Amino acid sequence: MIAKFADEKPKVPMQMHFGEKDQGIPMTDVGAIKAKRPESEIYVYPDAQHGFHCDERAASTKRPPRRRGRATMEFLKKHREEVSE
Repeated sequence: MIAKFADEKPKVPMQMHFGEKDQGIPMTDVGAIKAKRPESEIYVYPDAQHGFHCDERAASTKRPPRRRGRATMEFLKKHREEVSE
């Protein structure tokens, strides 16, 4: 239901990671989120399903995409003060 709330302004910086083949969050919703929240960092991973890095799911990938890990760490360092206030 994330697209349903895309009009709400986040209170903290946002970074989102989506699987291209997620059946619960279609790419049309991701496009709507991108359009409504251009300040958010949004990544889409080809061939990934929902929960693509959850080891309790059959669709889990064995290793997270390097780009995701690097982007997440940079994002957290950049916004550390904003989030902790």
